[in-house]
Amino acid sequence: MANINIDFTAIQKYADQIYDAQRAAGQKYGVPDFLSIPMAHFLAGSVWIGYFVWQAALQLVIGVGAKFATSVLSTIGQVRQSNAADFNEVIAASLSELLGTEVDAASLPGGQGPGANLQRMQAIGAALHDVLASEMLSGGPVTPEQGKANAEKFSGFGINFATASAFIAVLCEATSVGFIKDAREIGEMTAQAIGLGRLQRLALEPLIKNAVQTPYDRYYMNQLRPTLMSESQLVTAYRQGFKDQNTVQNELAQKGYSDGDIAILLDQLTQKISAGDLYALIRFGVIDEQTAITRMQNLGMDSKDAQLELLIADQSRADAQVGTIVSNLVTARVDGYIDQETFTGLLGDLPLGDEETTMIKKRAADELERPRTTISFAQLKTAVTSSIVDFSYVDTWLQNKGYSDQDQLILTYEIIEALATADQKASAKAATAAKLQAQGKTVPAVLTS
Repeated sequence: MANINIDFTAIQKYADQIYDAQRAAGQKYGVPDFLSIPMAHFLAGSVWIGYFVWQAALQLVIGVGAKFATSVLSTIGQVRQSNAADFNEVIAASLSELLGTEVDAASLPGGQGPGANLQRMQAIGAALHDVLASEMLSGGPVTPEQGKANAEKFSGFGINFATASAFIAVLCEATSVGFIKDAREIGEMTAQAIGLGRLQRLALEPLIKNAVQTPYDRYYMNQLRPTLMSESQLVTAYRQGFKDQNTVQNELAQKGYSDGDIAILLDQLTQKISAGDLYALIRFGVIDEQTAITRMQNLGMDSKDAQLELLIADQSRADAQVGTIVSNLVTARVDGYIDQETFTGLLGDLPLGDEETTMIKKRAADELERPRTTISFAQLKTAVTSSIVDFSYVDTWLQNKGYSDQDQLILTYEIIEALATADQKASAKAATAAKLQAQGKTVPAVLTS
């Protein structure tokens, strides 16, 4: 048995308090000392006697209870190991009653040990999932109507399961004359400790959600049509003439808006003319500036911001023209129609920042410094036959022009045929053939003849 620590100091203090209380009571009520003192000693001593009796009883209960519980659980384990087939019969009978379907004990693994227990647990779980799946799934998409039927089946399954479970508990208690009345608490407490109920819900959630909840929700959505359009959709439908004002106001009221807020929403969510469009109307004399500002105030701007917005629209149009002028000036400078001084002066007349002006000048300078055109093929042929350039330049020119390998070979041969002497032609053919061989390409017969 386990050792239990005893606090003798606390016991002595409590006994002294009992003694003092008894003596005080005797003196208060005039009890003679020859009676009061022995009574006080007796009551104080009973504290020690009662405590040691309680300790002995506790040791006995714990020791015997622990051994009994260990013996019972060990016996259960032995029974499960040695009577696996009988245990499977119990499981099959229980599942058949609880699930409302026939479960064959032969379908449950009958081996022993942890591995067999895991296989048995998997078979039991499969029986539950198979029952639910066979009742709720038809092999195709679950329609809203099937979702409703599945919800009814699952509710019935839950009621049947609870009723059968209670009935089995009553039968077990009755047949055992109440002896195993609370034995089920072991499994219930274990299930609570490991969160088995929550884990079971997680495992069944995909099946229930997709076979019951989602299609059943669609069923009543189709029956009741409770979804309302969004605020902007309602106002747009009203402006388009699909809904009248009373209907829109009623549906917005169902969303919780007050009558005053509904009037504001109808105004705010009605599409308004943009600042750019208002500026165009001003330019063509359709409206004046003050009318445009008033309309822009209805968009939520104050008068100063509205004036600035119109000014921005004006400046944006001007800015587009500035970009065109800059492009024309750069082209004129690169083509040599204006010199650098004129170019710089004209840029200075435009509403450009210092950094932007510097970048435009750099752009023009870069275009001036790099080549911007090249010779034609006829000019290239003349340059080769006149020995101004060699065939290396021809290769570079053809590649820069983007010709394919076959086209480069054809044009190269055309230049070779334009050479003046047979020796020049033979030398050029040999060089071209050698280059093709070095590149692993096929050498045409015309270059080797």
